[in-house]
Amino acid sequence: MKSIRKLLRPVRRWYRRHVYRRWDLIVCVRENDQPLVKLPRVRFDTSEMEIFVSKPEYAHFLDTPEWKDHHPKFVDRSANLPGFAMMMGTVSGKLVSIGPFVAGPYYDSYLRHHFDPGPDGIYWFEGETLEEWRSKGVALLGMNWFFPRLEEICGRKRIMTNYEMGNRPSRRLHDRYSFVPQYRLIWRQLGPFRWARRAEIPEDY
Repeated sequence: MKSIRKLLRPVRRWYRRHVYRRWDLIVCVRENDQPLVKLPRVRFDTSEMEIFVSKPEYAHFLDTPEWKDHHPKFVDRSANLPGFAMMMGTVSGKLVSIGPFVAGPYYDSYLRHHFDPGPDGIYWFEGETLEEWRSKGVALLGMNWFFPRLEEICGRKRIMTNYEMGNRPSRRLHDRYSFVPQYRLIWRQLGPFRWARRAEIPEDY
């Protein structure tokens, strides 16, 4: 039986990737007057780390095998999406973490949803840290660097983002930073068709 399940894993992965997919996302907002999280002991030498906000000419940081999927998005958005930028974290010159954002509302054509943080907000999305740098405090360092500079960099006071419902580490992280859930976004894909709808957040989420 175990061998049959093992043989079926590629079929299940293919089905979930190409035939039917479902995401339940919690869309949440943080007002920027909330306190920051006290940093725990970070598990690497932070003297080699730099955190900064991107400019269009920083595309070379993403021109590596690890970030190959993000490189064309960055080039396109930097040129065509007003208010787009990306928080970047490097260690010894190597990009290890990103946090793209848009100042103002953003229509996500993949999720088929319009995210509106209001006139004083940014929408923060598609953040990612390289696998070998996860659980080392990189995300916390990035948030503690970016949030106090939000008004200086963007002239905004609010951050909207989302995380997958049921992902307890993500929920704990956003709760620690005083992100307040606003609504649930239920997204579906069936073959080439994608759609989304807003829903109430269940009490036991």
